[in-house]
Amino acid sequence: MTRIIFDSTFLLKTGIAELAILVLWIAIWIFFDTKFMPFNIWIGVATVMLFMACFRIYQFIQAKQKVDSLNQKNFFSVSTDFLKNILKKNPDKIYLGKGYVWENKHIQNYHQILALPERKKYIDLESKAGGYEFVHNLGLDDEKDIIVPRDEMQHTIIAGTTRVGKTRLIELLVYQLIAAGEPVIVIDPKGDADLLNSIYAACVDCGKEKDFKYFSLAHTGNSSTFNPLSNYGSASDIADRVASIMPSGGDSEPFVKFSWQVLETIASVLIAINEPINLETLQKYSLGGMQELVDLAKEKLSSLSYEVRGYAEKCIERLEEQASHPKDHFQKMITSLGPVLTALNSGDAGRLLNPEESDIHWQDVLEEKKVCYFYLASMLKGQVAENVGKMVVQDFLYFIGELYAFSNPSGRINLIIDEFYNVMFPGYVDILNKAGGAGVRVFLAMQTTSDIITQSSGSMAKQILGNINNKIYLRVPEKELAEEFCGLFGKVKIHKISRTRNVGADAKSQNELFRSGYAERLEEEEVDLINPEMIMHLPKGQAFAFNQARDPYKLRFPLIDRTTLPKVDFAESLRELDKDISPINLGPGWANMDGAEIEWVEEIKK
Repeated sequence: MTRIIFDSTFLLKTGIAELAILVLWIAIWIFFDTKFMPFNIWIGVATVMLFMACFRIYQFIQAKQKVDSLNQKNFFSVSTDFLKNILKKNPDKIYLGKGYVWENKHIQNYHQILALPERKKYIDLESKAGGYEFVHNLGLDDEKDIIVPRDEMQHTIIAGTTRVGKTRLIELLVYQLIAAGEPVIVIDPKGDADLLNSIYAACVDCGKEKDFKYFSLAHTGNSSTFNPLSNYGSASDIADRVASIMPSGGDSEPFVKFSWQVLETIASVLIAINEPINLETLQKYSLGGMQELVDLAKEKLSSLSYEVRGYAEKCIERLEEQASHPKDHFQKMITSLGPVLTALNSGDAGRLLNPEESDIHWQDVLEEKKVCYFYLASMLKGQVAENVGKMVVQDFLYFIGELYAFSNPSGRINLIIDEFYNVMFPGYVDILNKAGGAGVRVFLAMQTTSDIITQSSGSMAKQILGNINNKIYLRVPEKELAEEFCGLFGKVKIHKISRTRNVGADAKSQNELFRSGYAERLEEEEVDLINPEMIMHLPKGQAFAFNQARDPYKLRFPLIDRTTLPKVDFAESLRELDKDISPINLGPGWANMDGAEIEWVEEIKK
């Protein structure tokens, strides 16, 4: 069938030939003696020939339109009114774009097209959108609006290389979540001004401008404050959180464990005497101020209730043991802790992370349906931004853990993390395991599995991908990641035509010196329903989607028509406000410090 469509010029030639014969037939009827044949036979033959000629030309036009449709461009946009109307008709659903279920017939035609030696004559393989536009167009006749239940999007991974539409898809999802009145938390490690503007404009358009909270390490003068140690259950939670952002691997393990013990002891005392815990107090007491904390704790001991006093006394004893540790060895063992805490507490970043009263509380976000945007600017702040992101996610993880264990959440909360491997930490998989029961939908965006492995390990990458119910794959640059997706659907059988031709000599026969033959045979071939090459050649704004273990969707996403959004430029307004603000001073550099530079701790002490 595919070859007939692409080699359809013979249909046109046949139709023209039949028209020519019809004209000749009429000429004979007019100019020659027609008495030997009845008039109705002449008319009948002419009518049949005319019908055949028209039918051939119609077939040619249909085939040409079919070929032209394979090169159809698939960009489209939707207005905010369209999205609101979708939400009004389907209050519990979310619009993903246009698409269809990818089936055997589509992969059959895909392979037939690629098997054509002359396919470049008919198929545009160099479209502006990149990739193979024709793949989506194989199912245009089946295309419809894809609208799925929001609760089915509970855990979703969005994979795709740069500049293929991940951010536009996030904008589409976030707008609908905001319009539905659900709380949204966006963690953007690199910081995308376009995404920031789009989400803020969505808040304005949906009447949620006052519920928009913005945290930024780049625009500290206009940022909300947030204490990343505000939610914890025990002193070990505090120690785990800080230890997770310390340099690890190799010979650093003993230093991390020693620092963990110091942090856990300090946090235990602070909890016992009801003193606030933040990054500044941890730095103050761990880097040389332990004796000061011992004195403060003993002063407060008499004011504590009898039930708490015994626990506090044990904590103070442990703290005194730490304080009496040999000075030189102690300072050497916490050298890797010092730079981490100092970087977080220096300059304006320290002011944002150590507020007297935080502007952002997860409980308020949930109850008041707020939209929080964490703009971490990792390209500007480097490791500091990654560390802040990890602590934000861990603080949120503990919050949802409490919801899961002690509450019966009545609403949903949405967590969207772009380039999520930048904020990974040990125990990251817990956020996926606990999120469902606590009413949290998690959307994770990524580029390659190697990014996850670089930050953690191959086993964690498999755990994370294995805990995701929904997978939306745009064009990916890595065959291993494409194979992970394609392996979800298995193999199917398609038909394949094999052709054989042979020519041979037969010197034994006087009647037949040469012999030739040609044969066609229809065979079945087993192929992937979706193969990795298809994923790696998707155009911008297109994807395959795995939704709740169903057959795959072939999707194309719309752009939100910016003319239907309020004309606001949140990022530009921040730049204007920051013009008069001096650059952030992060304090002394620590990248070159090692365990030998004990004097650095002494300097902090002073």
